[in-house]
Amino acid sequence: MTTYVTIPTGDIDQDSPITQPLLTALRDNVVAAFQGDATAVSAGVTLLDAALDTGGATSAGITWVGNRMAGNPTGSVGTYAMLAHTSVVGVTATTVAAATNVAGSSLAYASAAPGVSYGSAPSGTWKCMGRCEFAQTSVIPLQDARRVTLFMRIS
Repeated sequence: MTTYVTIPTGDIDQDSPITQPLLTALRDNVVAAFQGDATAVSAGVTLLDAALDTGGATSAGITWVGNRMAGNPTGSVGTYAMLAHTSVVGVTATTVAAATNVAGSSLAYASAAPGVSYGSAPSGTWKCMGRCEFAQTSVIPLQDARRVTLFMRIS
């Protein structure tokens, strides 16, 4: 683990030269903070990596993100849900494409199994992360399973 080095104020004032030891301390202090050196950051704050998509994530960073996602209540911004689009008017065929924003009042918590009754409508605005296709005509009964997909709450 890299060790945090206290940099005196006199080393970084406007009249001080930039030296190799100063630059090394500045670099190493950032690394020490991310590695959790107890003396690195005041007030007990520990920095964690957020580069989870670069392959360089640490187990501490992954745990940090996971704890925050798992703690979100159902239906809060940033969470995902299996929802059915419930706004079917008469015999109109309707499609909700991926990346379409939909009002929660037009959705209901659902299962992907056909013929299952739907739950309550979520609040807020949800982004469709899949695709909903459904139609109801005299020939084609309402296709419940195709009305359900994954949505993400955005507001």
